[in-house]
Amino acid sequence: MRPLTDGILQSILTLAPEVEYAAIVTFEGSHIASVLPQGVDETKISAIIAALLSLSKSAVEEINMDKFDTFFAKGSNGYLLILQAGPKDVLAVSTSSGLRIDLISKIKEILKNPDKFGADYGSQSPFPEKPPDPPT
Repeated sequence: MRPLTDGILQSILTLAPEVEYAAIVTFEGSHIASVLPQGVDETKISAIIAALLSLSKSAVEEINMDKFDTFFAKGSNGYLLILQAGPKDVLAVSTSSGLRIDLISKIKEILKNPDKFGADYGSQSPFPEKPPDPPT
């Protein structure tokens, strides 16, 4: 995982007991970071998540519902939530069947203000400000 996403995923996973898994992927479907169940193919789920976001956004725009907000899918054992996580990233969150209504607003708050929740969302560069002098 990149430092850009480690804190975000950790914040979301500890947000509520019903949050089980999370993934961040690009709009193109490339895997960035995830905490997924064993046996889940990161490449395949990343492509599916990106496709669901794209289709959801298109449907919302096509029927003049203004801007896309959140995609929900309910399975027999829980929910899948998909949100736009930035200009080029998608966040997917899997929950148990006990989904709290305020969970989405809390996730959006983390995405908007990661530092408030202790997430290192890339605010510090992993590189020194000045490169070291070459050896002589």
